[in-house]
Amino acid sequence: VDMGMDKIEIAFSLIEYDPAILTQFGVVSGNSVAITLRGALVDDTTTTPMVIRATGMFREIDMGKFKAGDKGVMQCTVACRYYSLEIDGKKLIEIDIDNMTRVIDGEDKLAEIRAALGI
Repeated sequence: VDMGMDKIEIAFSLIEYDPAILTQFGVVSGNSVAITLRGALVDDTTTTPMVIRATGMFREIDMGKFKAGDKGVMQCTVACRYYSLEIDGKKLIEIDIDNMTRVIDGEDKLAEIRAALGI
């Protein structure tokens, strides 16, 4: 029996206090922020691109402690309504809470439930 999932959150750190992110904190409910995080998975012989896309609201912005001579680090946490993970051009995970879809490796795990509910 599918009992749903835990909440979806992403967290990331920036080595600057970015005003564009600070002004997105506490956006009125229903308005969300689109975020794209890009990285690379590197082993001895290959570099593989990875892309995370999320839509949600900043739940927490932690500006850390100020200390002379240290770089400022801003840690952000986003509560997500949409999340996707793509590795090497292949979308592995796509979860859209508002549209009740959970696509894992190309298969929508909630399609039958939506059909049964008439959505």
